[in-house]
Amino acid sequence: LGTIAITRLLGPGPYGEYAAAVATWAVLGAAADFGFSLTLSRDLPHMTGDQRPVLRSAYEVATAWSSVLALVMVALAFASGITSTRGLALLVLSPSMVLNGLNPARVFFLVRGRTATLLRVDVISTVLQVGVTVALALAGAGVVAIAAALSISSILNNVAVAEIAHRLLEPSGTLRIGRRGLIRRSIPLGMLAIMTKVYLMIDLVILG
Repeated sequence: LGTIAITRLLGPGPYGEYAAAVATWAVLGAAADFGFSLTLSRDLPHMTGDQRPVLRSAYEVATAWSSVLALVMVALAFASGITSTRGLALLVLSPSMVLNGLNPARVFFLVRGRTATLLRVDVISTVLQVGVTVALALAGAGVVAIAAALSISSILNNVAVAEIAHRLLEPSGTLRIGRRGLIRRSIPLGMLAIMTKVYLMIDLVILG
């Protein structure tokens, strides 16, 4: 519904630039997780005791990788023209890429059977996001402002999910989980996730 409204309000030209920037952001967002969440989904149910150190190691690895992808978005923004609509949209979306490093927190809700809590957070975030972006389109704020609202919404959602997950976790212990092992187990799943997202969305990146 939000896409239908924004498409009609922006018009085909500006919406094409917006869709291309958002599709680039979404493809890189799939790359940001790089299978870390899938690996945790497979491993955590078989682990007993403190799960906080596991998530901490996943955050460290995922945030480092997401920061690299955020720099890629900045480079793409300059390549598109830093004064162009598409370039500016990519630039304002890039900070939210770093916060994708908190995505492993979502696994906790799945493993613990607390999906209703995760659903509530996502629904509230989505409703607010759609409301704000459509309101900006109605006000004629333009593509960059709408992309900035999408970026802020993504950041707030990731922070909220991570904060709630950590409130539900047991107190932290001293156990440390090897980051290299996590990366090694995540690579095959990460490649699969990236290829799937590229297959589904690369046309929007090219044709936008």
